[in-house]
Amino acid sequence: MPSATSAASTTAKTIAAGISPSAITPGRRPQNPKPRSSRPAPERNRLSIAPAYGRAAFGVGPRHPLDARPPTCSHGGMEQAKAATSDLIDDDRLDDLEREFVGRVRGRVLEIGAGEGENFGALHLDVEWIGLEPDAERRAELAKRAREWGHQAAPLDAMAEAIPLPDRSVDAVVATYVLCSVADPSVALAEVRRVLVPGGRVVFVDHVAAPPRTAKRVVQRIATPFTARFCHGCHWDRDTARTLVEAGFVGDDVRPFRVRSMPFGPVPTLLFDGHAP
Repeated sequence: MPSATSAASTTAKTIAAGISPSAITPGRRPQNPKPRSSRPAPERNRLSIAPAYGRAAFGVGPRHPLDARPPTCSHGGMEQAKAATSDLIDDDRLDDLEREFVGRVRGRVLEIGAGEGENFGALHLDVEWIGLEPDAERRAELAKRAREWGHQAAPLDAMAEAIPLPDRSVDAVVATYVLCSVADPSVALAEVRRVLVPGGRVVFVDHVAAPPRTAKRVVQRIATPFTARFCHGCHWDRDTARTLVEAGFVGDDVRPFRVRSMPFGPVPTLLFDGHAP
């Protein structure tokens, strides 16, 4: 059986060789996704098509008045869903779910770590979009694509840990594959809460840590130093669900999945639709 050192070396070589980098790169889905812009915008009032899931720590509360979809989560539903957590899905299914979740937000929407605009095709046409992207090359492409999609606001050059917006100034915040890569998730989420209106909506999609004492968790711990260095700071082993709870967010529709990917096997992924108290 190979040692942890040899496994780490193999992991580093695999990542450095560029094998399936999108599986661990912030702002990208596992494997090779189809462009969101090639698919129609999400339907209004699209209901959940899978049972809502939540840890016991996730509360269930009133939705923000701008929401266009009724809540799908209840205490009974959370208990029922626990029996079917971490379903194995493919990239197409994940793409559909991401579009559904991102398409739920309304009003003035802040997207942190907006990358090159991968979510424009999923956002509802009525939103007032504000983008935040610290990488200069990505931000230039983001600005171009934002104009193509009819968004006039120039993307903000800032980190998620220091959002240059006033308190209570946005109705919703969206982030896909961002919390795995920010320097300090707790500080970033505190900033998100600061800029959200009371009851404001949050949608997060991210790679997350596998359950404790599993082989996948060991692999994540070995791989994370290399993914953090070579894949835009992505940390495979962050317990984002716990971090969201500790930040005070209330989960309304929270779903963990395992997404098929190579060469390391299924990637634990969390979709979180919730709100600030």
